[in-house]
Amino acid sequence: MTLAENPRRLGAKIGLLAVLHTWGQTLTHHPHVHCVVPGGGVSLDGRRWIACKPSFFLPVKVTVVVKDSKWRRTQGRRFRDLDKGPEG
Repeated sequence: MTLAENPRRLGAKIGLLAVLHTWGQTLTHHPHVHCVVPGGGVSLDGRRWIACKPSFFLPVKVTVVVKDSKWRRTQGRRFRDLDKGPEG
């Protein structure tokens, strides 16, 4: 969400709707999430809708870098140790 608020990217507050399903179509245990993400967001001042570009919501490469950075930060030392490899 921080990435979308950046004026260089979208400059808007975004949201999403997510539903957790725990069963599949054949009633077997199959946890998964369905998400609906609108194609834009509300401007930072809350006065208008800002639509994303027709070709993509947010730049994929930038999104991956932000996601990876946040993931590594949340994993803390355990993940850093994995990055070092077996010779550590």
